[in-house]
Amino acid sequence: MPQTQQVMRGNLAVNPKFFPAGRTDDGAQRRAYLEAVIYRSRPLRDDSGDVRRGPDGSVEYGDPEKVTVKFWGRNAEILHDLDLRQGDPVVATGSLGSPDAFISQRDGRAYARTVINGTTLQIDAIREAQRREAAESSSSGMERTAGASDAFGADPASLADDPWTNPQGPVL
Repeated sequence: MPQTQQVMRGNLAVNPKFFPAGRTDDGAQRRAYLEAVIYRSRPLRDDSGDVRRGPDGSVEYGDPEKVTVKFWGRNAEILHDLDLRQGDPVVATGSLGSPDAFISQRDGRAYARTVINGTTLQIDAIREAQRREAAESSSSGMERTAGASDAFGADPASLADDPWTNPQGPVL
């Protein structure tokens, strides 16, 4: 039976964890392993489908979605060499895996986190271009001009609403 490919577009929540290939204490071969946690905050929408805004005009976000993406073997080693860091915009693809269960230290309740058995993980070039454009326009004091976001069909309002370029920090 074919498996459905899952796609997760967001930002790295923390630096990816990497465990190199080697041998265990009992002599068994261990494959390289890399685990990346990706956050995505989606804007809330009203009944008409428009992005909901607060009294101050800022975009209102729903609860963040947190997904763990796991890679093994050569894929893990290659991704480790990319030197991905917390906050990097990424796109991950893969098949749905068994959820990770954990007990929250905050309230002591049991939770589960979605897991994707990763096939690919790459820098989100569109989001990178939007961030660069937003940084350039804010540093020069000029109005936003046609650029990467228009070329890629992005919503111009999303540049100001990107929680990772927002001066107040990410919406978590």
